[in-house]
Amino acid sequence: MPTRSPYRLLIVAGIAVVAALLASGLTAAVDRQLHALYARTLIGRSPTQAVVLVGLDGAQAQALAYGPLLAQALRLRGELRVAEGRYADAEQALRAAYVTARTSGDGEQSAAAATALVGVTGASLARFEAGALWRDVATAEVAGSVDRLAPSDLAFKTGEMAIREGEYARAEAETARALALREQVVGPTDSSLIVALNQLGGALEKQGKFAAAGQHFRRALAIGEAALGPDHPLVAAASDNLGSILQAEGRYEDALAQHLRALQLRERVFGRDHMQIAGSLNNLGIVSESLGRARESEAYFRRELAIQEAHLGETAPAVALSHTNLGAILHIHGDEDGALTHLRRALEIQEEVLSPDHPEMVFVLANLGLVARAQGRSQDALTDLGRALRITEKTGGPEHINAASIHQNIGSVLQQLGRADEALAELRRAREIREKTLGPTHPDVAMLRANIGSILAEQGKSTEAEAELRRSLLDLEAALGPTHPDLADPLLGLAELLLRIGRDSDALAPARRALDLQRAASAAPRERAAACFVLARALLATNGDRGQAIALAREARDATLPGDRRKEIDRWLTRHAR
Repeated sequence: MPTRSPYRLLIVAGIAVVAALLASGLTAAVDRQLHALYARTLIGRSPTQAVVLVGLDGAQAQALAYGPLLAQALRLRGELRVAEGRYADAEQALRAAYVTARTSGDGEQSAAAATALVGVTGASLARFEAGALWRDVATAEVAGSVDRLAPSDLAFKTGEMAIREGEYARAEAETARALALREQVVGPTDSSLIVALNQLGGALEKQGKFAAAGQHFRRALAIGEAALGPDHPLVAAASDNLGSILQAEGRYEDALAQHLRALQLRERVFGRDHMQIAGSLNNLGIVSESLGRARESEAYFRRELAIQEAHLGETAPAVALSHTNLGAILHIHGDEDGALTHLRRALEIQEEVLSPDHPEMVFVLANLGLVARAQGRSQDALTDLGRALRITEKTGGPEHINAASIHQNIGSVLQQLGRADEALAELRRAREIREKTLGPTHPDVAMLRANIGSILAEQGKSTEAEAELRRSLLDLEAALGPTHPDLADPLLGLAELLLRIGRDSDALAPARRALDLQRAASAAPRERAAACFVLARALLATNGDRGQAIALAREARDATLPGDRRKEIDRWLTRHAR
């Protein structure tokens, strides 16, 4: 369970200060005190005077005579509830703040409360109709506000809602406008630019515009470190975002360092179970999987899911993404039943709250397709992957980076069905997209080269196949190092090719190395099956240890689902295990 939050205490403390200072008519001092308490609470630092200043309960607070200050206190209470992930409570407080501000004729607080409600209802709670209504209300309020930053704040919240709606280009435009408006008022180095820079980078990243996103994330990090110091939570957010770009660039160790920095900083400030921790855990889960550390990845995702459910409930859209990530990693472990449970739960949540073609549904559909493929349900796999591709092309365009992954997965299913020409076309389309976005030597491009090389080998195009496989191995070693388990793919493809063309002695080393890499990474038995069978054949072809070869083939058979591949292994054992 989460540790008890200090936020309720601090807000009550702020209202107590209001009461004390109203007696002297010091409204400006009240305003400063509220903002000081709010700012300190947001970064998890409880002022020592808070305990002493608590003197009013909620009913007494409502009795405060000065409406604008009560509206401000209620608004700040709502925004603190947002920081805690308590969105229903935040909406209630912000509605009360809006009504109080309207009643007391405070246009500035009315605009601020309505703007905050755009973010809570339209983004955090994914209630898009309510968010659009509050956006219209806020637009009217902002037009009459004297706050020079009010237009920027509304554009920012509108962009935040657009991200949740999956309209990333509109989110980019709104957030860029918010940044420009704010920069005109506060200048180019003010720390309040950080959140806008982070959101703009996020909108760009969603569109696969990694270079542009990285520029904004790096600027946010530089401003944060200069203005706030290296240990501020906003610096942690910028560090996490930069790590995501490094991940996309294939710089996994650098990404891991950024994400670990963010996690450690947030844990020091907020504690281990705060909502702020969940984002870092998600990022660490993703990069750990890329580094071949599947068990660590699973642990991060399970912890993230527990925190999300504790704060948001079991049906929030963010919880669906946590289920998706956990399902994906369980699939990698070979736990298809466990993966299916989490992925179906994710889809159930998303279909309740999101539109049928929302881009967040792409990830769960693509992973459902992979599980179906692993279970031998090829037509189900093609159905799920086809729907994922249609959504991606509709919302992000045919060149979106996510389309590449889906083309790759469709290609793998078609290869499994023996439709080699169609599979090759899908894989080449995936490589074309990735090379445009990531460059020709990125690890994800290298993995596609391995897939393409394997199909070319099956088609008897040995020279072309060997060139693709060796280039894949070279690029992966350069990017990931010589011990990463992803190297097993081109190594196995190369060993299969060499056996097929009669170069048995040359096949032995890559086959053995592939299995050693997978065992070192604790790969699931199903993942090791292909390497076991290739090495068994190489050993027997080179007059190696016959007993070891038979044992490896049996290990492969036991880990392989019923189907053509298992029949092939059984036939081989029938011939040689005498």
